[in-house]
Amino acid sequence: MSDSKPVVDWDLARENTNDDAALLSELVTAFLTEGPANMQSIRRAIAAHDGKALRLAAHTLKGSLRIFGSECARDLAEALELKGQQGQTTGTEALTAELQQQLDAVLTALAAGEKRP
Repeated sequence: MSDSKPVVDWDLARENTNDDAALLSELVTAFLTEGPANMQSIRRAIAAHDGKALRLAAHTLKGSLRIFGSECARDLAEALELKGQQGQTTGTEALTAELQQQLDAVLTALAAGEKRP
């Protein structure tokens, strides 16, 4: 899933927060903690074969990624959300690994650009 879109679309993030720099900074700070926690919830749900928990955790992560315009990571979270909705927790290893890579890139970009907005 390599395309030329930015890992974080700061213009969209500012638009999504109505150019409120304090709010955007607050959301970035929250996501730096909550993003990894959501990923852990996804892994736990898969390990427990809990489709409902997978759907919820992936949906939550997807919504947060949308704020930052992180399309690739968001699409992967959405794919896991759909797997959970269908009760499928097996065969998700590749999606989970790719999502982790994308999430790591988003977290790095957010941490580097946290003072940018």
